[in-house]
Amino acid sequence: MKSLDNACRTHATGGYLPGNRTKLIAKLAEVDDDIAAIRTQLAAADLERQTIKTPIDARWFHKANTALRHFRQERREVLARIAGLPHPKERLKDCIIAEARAQMPPEVWQALVDAAHAKLLNERGA
Repeated sequence: MKSLDNACRTHATGGYLPGNRTKLIAKLAEVDDDIAAIRTQLAAADLERQTIKTPIDARWFHKANTALRHFRQERREVLARIAGLPHPKERLKDCIIAEARAQMPPEVWQALVDAAHAKLLNERGA
């Protein structure tokens, strides 16, 4: 297990989950490209069907729609995983708070927390 200091340094420099976030965003782009390719193929097949007035191959059409459905499901799963990851700014804030709390005397920390609560209450009331 990492110490809090090492974890905060890793978080602040972007070495923790952003790599996973970057990979997930790349995967999302890849899935979006695959969805776009299938939709383009379906549109082209429909235009050809209209032009030559023959039906689309039912098996091919079913396979294309099934693939599209699977890619859409995969896209939803990737989006859910991205949404579940903590945002890098939130991790940085948590690390700053942990460091400030560790370095401040308890009475100074309590005064800071009280001032933050008062500011929050004033913003909600305004």
